[in-house]
Amino acid sequence: MTLRSKLLALWLALGALTAVIVVPLWGPMHVAWRCYWLHANGVREQAEVVEKLENARFALRITEGPHTDQACTADTSLAIFEATQRGQVLEVVYLDWKPGECELASTIEASAGLLFSISGVVGLLLVGMLVLGLFLTRSFTRSAHPQRRMEVDPREVRCPACGKRMDEGYLPLLSGIHWRKLGDPIGLPHALRGLAGTVGWRRRPRLHAFRCVPCEIVTFQHGDPLRR
Repeated sequence: MTLRSKLLALWLALGALTAVIVVPLWGPMHVAWRCYWLHANGVREQAEVVEKLENARFALRITEGPHTDQACTADTSLAIFEATQRGQVLEVVYLDWKPGECELASTIEASAGLLFSISGVVGLLLVGMLVLGLFLTRSFTRSAHPQRRMEVDPREVRCPACGKRMDEGYLPLLSGIHWRKLGDPIGLPHALRGLAGTVGWRRRPRLHAFRCVPCEIVTFQHGDPLRR
């Protein structure tokens, strides 16, 4: 796979992951933004509950203002729907040019918090995906070398099993390599007890190494990367 193909696959995967996370939030976001728009630009009036409809919806009649006796419908939560009776007067919010489409003022106020919460979550997800994508892109494209080289002639390094010349390279690490003598218990390996120079906190260690592909043997040097 070429570098271009790897980068394309990386960004497609991140895009798909972002869509999987963001798409389910689109419905609540749409409702919240609509409520926020009504809150900023709508008219507040009192309305009487005329009928309780299916799917937690009210049929209401505006009882004051320039649109008195205008009918409108509003969605609400199941809890408010069950606690409200016909004939009860509730405060509604609607656009002056669309009095037939209203929302309960209580729903508007609750949606404001929902809007900012979901917007914050979506924003953090998008920023996180972007940062992750840039970090991974850099790791794919930035040329790197071992932080410390063995003082050997690469042409003279031979496999201890077959005696053939070994390929030169490096091992990128993160959480450390753990060493046990024969017979020692495994214990609980963790980064704090990794071999010197194999644990990365700020920078990933890159150990100079030689590899024999047929024998599946790798020889590397660990230790203080500041030493040369």
